[in-house]
Amino acid sequence: MDTNIFAKSSPIVGFEIREAEEMRRFREAEKWRFQKARKISVAEYKKEFPGYPLFSPYGYRIDGGKIDDYADRIKRGIKNGMHTGECPAYLYGANRLYAELCPSEIIEDIEIKARFDETGGTLDEEAKDEIWQFCEKWNEKNRFQYFVENWGVVVLLQDTREVFMNSEECYSE
Repeated sequence: MDTNIFAKSSPIVGFEIREAEEMRRFREAEKWRFQKARKISVAEYKKEFPGYPLFSPYGYRIDGGKIDDYADRIKRGIKNGMHTGECPAYLYGANRLYAELCPSEIIEDIEIKARFDETGGTLDEEAKDEIWQFCEKWNEKNRFQYFVENWGVVVLLQDTREVFMNSEECYSE
């Protein structure tokens, strides 16, 4: 008996099966992340993380100024019994990161490319110090911040906090 479920299916049917399996895995991972995360309200998030954006479970960024509009949209959807896949009743927080030069990675890269590991050589201390000084100056002048999802913080949108704190369902269908 052929155990490959895709062996006799058309490409479209096979795609639909794979897509359904991916969605099931996404929902399982989403439920696990939701259960493990610290849950806070929009007001608590704004106070603790001023100016930080939020992210939907689907990875869409919602900048700070649009949080209230997004929350109102969710409340209207819940009130009217309408939920779209793009309208979860919660969002993820954000972590602020900085893009900057890392001197230790630059030194390591130089030593790997020069194959110092095979010859036993290394950059001298003066060269390493120059790299460190250059990176520090460059980072002071040029580093920039960016935000990524923080799955450790779930922001429950207003009027949904109690429902979702006590519910198995953690995402919209």
